[in-house]
Amino acid sequence: MMSQEEEIKSSSNLKLPGKDFFTWKNLGRSVHSMLDGTFLTKGRFRRAMPFIIFLMLLGVIYISNIFRVEKTKRQIDNLEEDLRELRYEYITSRSKLMDESKPSKIVIKLKDTGIGETMDPPKKIMVSEEAKSK
Repeated sequence: MMSQEEEIKSSSNLKLPGKDFFTWKNLGRSVHSMLDGTFLTKGRFRRAMPFIIFLMLLGVIYISNIFRVEKTKRQIDNLEEDLRELRYEYITSRSKLMDESKPSKIVIKLKDTGIGETMDPPKKIMVSEEAKSK
């Protein structure tokens, strides 16, 4: 009885019946038929033509998809840059507004117009129930 290793070695030495397709002679013939165009007239090529066209169509779709993704990526990068600039502008404007709306700054700006701070405290206005119902 043979061991498993011997069986594997002996089975790997077996050759399949028929042509050996991977020889230098067959490779030379294949290259020659491609260069002179005779492979186009063989039946095997004509039967495979729809599949080849399908593969070419898939390649075109793949390439166009890659270009669309790159274009979208560039647009996203540009929009992120614009968003960053607008965020900085917003923060700057908000800090200027906070600075300009301080009561001390407002008093200084309105001094020339004659409008000033009131020295009287605010008074509560009481409305009677009868006035509310009218």
